[in-house]
Amino acid sequence: RGLGLKVCKSVDDDSDSDDEEEYKEDKSDRVGRLISNLEANPPDVIAPDEISMIGGEGWSVLSYIKYRIPSIKFFLFGDIKRQLPPVGEERRCFEDSICMKELSNYNKLELQYNFRRQTADTNTLWDKCANHPETFEVREAPLTYRNLCWTNETRKQVIDKIQNIYPNPELWIDCGKREDPNNTGQNERLMLAVGVPLIARKSMKDRQVAKNEIWEVKSVGEEIVLQYKDREESFTQEEIRKKWLSAFCITIHKSQGDTYRDEYTIWDWDRISKRRDLQAKKLRYTAVSRSVDYERLVKFK
Repeated sequence: RGLGLKVCKSVDDDSDSDDEEEYKEDKSDRVGRLISNLEANPPDVIAPDEISMIGGEGWSVLSYIKYRIPSIKFFLFGDIKRQLPPVGEERRCFEDSICMKELSNYNKLELQYNFRRQTADTNTLWDKCANHPETFEVREAPLTYRNLCWTNETRKQVIDKIQNIYPNPELWIDCGKREDPNNTGQNERLMLAVGVPLIARKSMKDRQVAKNEIWEVKSVGEEIVLQYKDREESFTQEEIRKKWLSAFCITIHKSQGDTYRDEYTIWDWDRISKRRDLQAKKLRYTAVSRSVDYERLVKFK
């Protein structure tokens, strides 16, 4: 603001679709509309945040924007060296690519101070997670209401553990096995009560809900009211079943970008700590580094 710059943090073209086929067919049109919007009202700066989560298609779009509108400057933020890549693109390496270098005009600034933990321990924590995972001891501990895991199978098991002991459940929604043929979605039953966290399965533009946002149940009645910060939205039971998942446990991939100030447990630690490949190192680091105080608040199972 002080420099008088117009900064664009997102390059979304304001189109969204619940239909996967419609989305695929409309993809080229979406990019075309995006370019037209930016050309009509170009920002001074586009600043993508957490670039480790950008896949090959995203980098292609950013590169094309720079080609079409060379006056735009790009500030690329994130820890692409240590954070997880998009699912399905684990074997691709975008770090130090020509595309990234050209977008940033070959300028790179490496920050050592970690604002999440208010220390300069990023390299130390990476070394522990990458090379010495035995530093973090697996031990028996009470269940926590926040949990991270590697696999969807574990995610559903942990959710069931917590749902089955949760005090005063107000509503159970039967989802059934038909809901989850690929073992990536709902448990067979979803428990709702005030304070229960739910994670969005997809973006809902009309409700201003972003995919993977975690909301809390505020009330349970004919409709379920969810709350996110100072906003509230109402959903039917069928909408909850189709568009939301229990967030008592989420995969490590979905936790990227989050900051946790409370206690949480990392599951599957014994499995991912045995692996020495780069993907496993990034999994461990991403899981532990969500905490503002991992030595005191993070447990391992």
